Amino acid sequence: MKVSTEEEVKKAFDTVADEVLLDHGKGTGKTFDWSILKAVPDHRYFLAGGLGTENIKEAIQIYHPAVIDLSSSVETDGKKTGKNTGSSKSSAGYRENNIETREQKKIKRRS
Repeated sequence: MKVSTEEEVKKAFDTVADEVLLDHGKGTGKTFDWSILKAVPDHRYFLAGGLGTENIKEAIQIYHPAVIDLSSSVETDGKKTGKNTGSSKSSAGYRENNIETREQKKIKRRS
């Protein structure tokens, strides 16, 4: 769902769907103002729009999306390649089987 305001983010979760995809919209390759995600701190969502090596770490560490949708910034000739996506994983501090979910972090905080 295309979002640009906190109200649009809240509206996106007024659904029976378990998760929603939040995006700047229409393949612009640009991010929306992620600070509007504070409107739904405990919801699971897919984050899309303008994600690449330069901002993926911030997106994951600060906003904790359930899933990220990498943008065309990791494509070569219109296709995502292992080389480019691997670079994004490195930028994000990704380690196979070692990413905490938002739920796991909540449990740790309660302990």
